[in-house]
Amino acid sequence: MNQQQLLGLFVVGLAAGGLGALLGVGGGLIIVPALSLLAGLSLHAAIGTSLVCICASSAASAAVYLRRGRVELPVAVELQFFSVAGAV
Repeated sequence: MNQQQLLGLFVVGLAAGGLGALLGVGGGLIIVPALSLLAGLSLHAAIGTSLVCICASSAASAAVYLRRGRVELPVAVELQFFSVAGAV
């Protein structure tokens, strides 16, 4: 990967993270096409890579919300079980 591609992915990552934080949506809509076009990844590899990135950024965001006491933990735990079941 050359410097131009790396810079492009950096900008896309910042944009996806910013939109995700601002709107509460995942950045996969932005990250997947960018990984495919800028990094030359196959669609399946771009989706998998995007999921790992989103998981990491979501965990960091969740930690901030937990630390600030802005999480209804019983509701979050129950919802997580259903979300995981739906994803599998």
